[in-house]
Amino acid sequence: MAQTAAGIANIINTDEYEVEEVLESWLEFLHQEQIDGETHIVSIIPASVTG
Repeated sequence: MAQTAAGIANIINTDEYEVEEVLESWLEFLHQEQIDGETHIVSIIPASVTG
């Protein structure tokens, strides 16, 4: 499931900047996609591995 940093921040009720900081440290496990003109973050780890 693709999600924007703003969307993740909204879901966990935190600042978008803090979400972006965490995502930066996870870059090797994430992929960015452009969907409807927005950048979405997608995990490259299968859901079956992450639970």
